[in-house]
Amino acid sequence: MRGLINEIYLDDLREKTHRGLAGQLARGGHAGGRAYGYRSVRDGDISRLEVVPEQAEVIRWIYTRYAEGWSCQRVAADLNARGVKSGFGGTWAVSALYGSPNKGSGVLNNELYIGRLIWNRSQYVKDPDTGKRTRIDRPRDEWHIEERPELQIVSHSLWLAVRERMARPTRQGGNAGKGARPRSLFGGLLKCGICGGAVVATSGRHYGCAARKDRGPAVCAGVQANRQKVDQRLLYAIREELLSPSAIAELQETVKEVLAARRREAAELAQAARARIAELDSEIARLVDAVATVGISPALTARLQQAEAERERVTAEQDSNVPGGAVIDALQRYRKLLADLEQSLSTDTDRAREILRRMIAPAEMVAREGQVFVEIETGRAAIAVGLSLGLVAGAGLEPATFGL
Repeated sequence: MRGLINEIYLDDLREKTHRGLAGQLARGGHAGGRAYGYRSVRDGDISRLEVVPEQAEVIRWIYTRYAEGWSCQRVAADLNARGVKSGFGGTWAVSALYGSPNKGSGVLNNELYIGRLIWNRSQYVKDPDTGKRTRIDRPRDEWHIEERPELQIVSHSLWLAVRERMARPTRQGGNAGKGARPRSLFGGLLKCGICGGAVVATSGRHYGCAARKDRGPAVCAGVQANRQKVDQRLLYAIREELLSPSAIAELQETVKEVLAARRREAAELAQAARARIAELDSEIARLVDAVATVGISPALTARLQQAEAERERVTAEQDSNVPGGAVIDALQRYRKLLADLEQSLSTDTDRAREILRRMIAPAEMVAREGQVFVEIETGRAAIAVGLSLGLVAGAGLEPATFGL
């Protein structure tokens, strides 16, 4: 009931907040979030936007360079190299510039820069099961659109030049038709040894630091390596660590040791359980005799029920404590995991990536004396199937470094 009341209260609060923002707009105020190039100033009981001249120059420079054919990567790298701060005081990234044309996000898609204010374009809805908030677009007839010429920063001709470039096919220097790049095998599973950020596929031929790719060398000097070599050598290393006859033999030997330890532990637990069951049987017999002698009472009834419940629990635990089964099942899952990887490598890159993510910890890519090295740790493969790390102590528990 309390949860329902809270939800009703929050719904009512959201509605009041939305009405308040609509009222701000009706009086010429601003109801949206922060946008680079503007600052919010109080005007009585409403907030208005005004142009920040220095940032407006940056906006026009971005639009001009993009219209001239610069990539968003090049624009971001140049801004960061010159120390130009983004709207929140950090560095510039491709996502902040290009955003999403369909959602009107990103510097290059914000219509406020041509003096057109759009509000109520979307809303966030919380999933009742997961509690996560998801952005959904509102119908266009619910959008609030009005012209605010005093907020215009970019000329209409420059705006249209940017739109024209975005609409061009990729081969002509535009972005139209640019789908998602095919997933790489190790992209996102590696991390930059300089900044600690993700290493991704920076092109069809290379892996490299995502921060350098999106923000430029002023943010991170980055590392780069040939994708084909990385894929081939890391897969070879993983196969050697996990699939070689010596690795499997050592794994099986360790399983035997774990099984022996489990059996010893199970025997000790069984002995303790038998002793406790005998104690409970004696106690139950005494309680039954007491009931027969003095009659039933709430205290005797409660104690008898407690003793019988404990005896049932201890007996069930004793029966379920069968040694070795879980370890044997895990070993079978381990073998299946490796077999799935071998099959997925040639048929399903996404599936192979997911298996690799479960098998190896994030691997660091570092540059040393003109060469690139990756350090991998395969112990996670054991965790993925429910085994103790000790089961692969000789099969990749210690990190191994491989040159690329």
